[in-house]
Amino acid sequence: MKLKAGATIEAGALIKFVKEQVADYKVPDKLLIVDRFPMTASGKIMKIALQNKLKESLKGELR
Repeated sequence: MKLKAGATIEAGALIKFVKEQVADYKVPDKLLIVDRFPMTASGKIMKIALQNKLKESLKGELR
């Protein structure tokens, strides 16, 4: 999801919104809010780089 220019959101507010829209088991436990997605030269999201960023931010919580 991409926010409009100048808009901000907190993880708690986003989770609250999702809880109202979908079943409980589909609501994520954690969210990683990033400023920019890592992109390829052709404009696609680099999923591996995004996964690595997530793993790095959750390093202490993962087994």
